[in-house]
Amino acid sequence: RYAVDGRHGGAQPLEALAADLTGAETEAAGIQTALDAQDYIGALNTVKAVTAKVTSVKEQIQAAIDKVKK
Repeated sequence: RYAVDGRHGGAQPLEALAADLTGAETEAAGIQTALDAQDYIGALNTVKAVTAKVTSVKEQIQAAIDKVKK
C-alpha cells in the first residue's frame, strides 16, 4: 500500500486509502447479514477484519500528519 507521505504523488495514496475504506465499508455490510443468519463467529471475524483495515488507514493518516508537523 502507499503511505501518505507525498513520495508517490498526492492523489494516488489518497485513492488507495479511499479504496481501503470502501472495502471496509463493503465488508461491514456483511456483519448484519452474518448476525441475521446467527453466524456470530463469522460476524465477529468480519468485525475484526474491518477494524484492522480502518485502523491501518487511521495509522497511515496519522503518520502523514506527524510527518508534516515535523
